[in-house]
Amino acid sequence: ALFLPGLIGEEAEVTSLCPESGDDIRLRVAPEGVLDAEPEDIRLAITVPDPGAARADVRHAFCCDVRFLVDSRAGERWQRQRPGVRLMGLEEGHCLGGAVWAALLGEEGP
Repeated sequence: ALFLPGLIGEEAEVTSLCPESGDDIRLRVAPEGVLDAEPEDIRLAITVPDPGAARADVRHAFCCDVRFLVDSRAGERWQRQRPGVRLMGLEEGHCLGGAVWAALLGEEGP
């Protein structure tokens, strides 16, 4: 959800539920990054995939094992229960998603 506006060249509104707390998460994302986030301390939890697996099935690697969490505390609880999960902020997640897609498409990063 964070890198798709860069691929389509338009803003997107994202809504999600925190899997740890059940609270609503709302984002407005533009090609250049996250414009608005509610709540403010949203964390992105991602299981960093093996590069070969990501090339074989990028959707699974970067969509199925990625979650938005309502805040750092929820993120830390989620991470403790799932070895291999990395927490990051929205901007870092946006940059990572853009870089991965750029590499897969053979283009320069965002």
